[in-house]
Amino acid sequence: TAAYGKADWARVNAETQRVFEGFAKLRADGTAPDSPEARSLVRSWQVVITRNFYDCTDEILLGLAAMYEADERFQKSIDKAGEGTAAFMAAAIRACIR
Repeated sequence: TAAYGKADWARVNAETQRVFEGFAKLRADGTAPDSPEARSLVRSWQVVITRNFYDCTDEILLGLAAMYEADERFQKSIDKAGEGTAAFMAAAIRACIR
């Protein structure tokens, strides 16, 4: 990421926001965290992380899910897409990877 320019960060932020908004919509619509739609978004999020930052294994993704709930900074950031999105996202990750 040290070589990322403005355009790179704009792309990464747009990809991230799309995923967060997708999880927020599923949660708002009452979709279950273990639904096919949520599982697909989990895998999309894993691809975004891998493509832009580091190889995001299932184990790493599970660790991130724990941080999304435990670390207020992550929760606040993700929940900007909609209240409860971080918790829903964490539940979807756990359901997808079990």
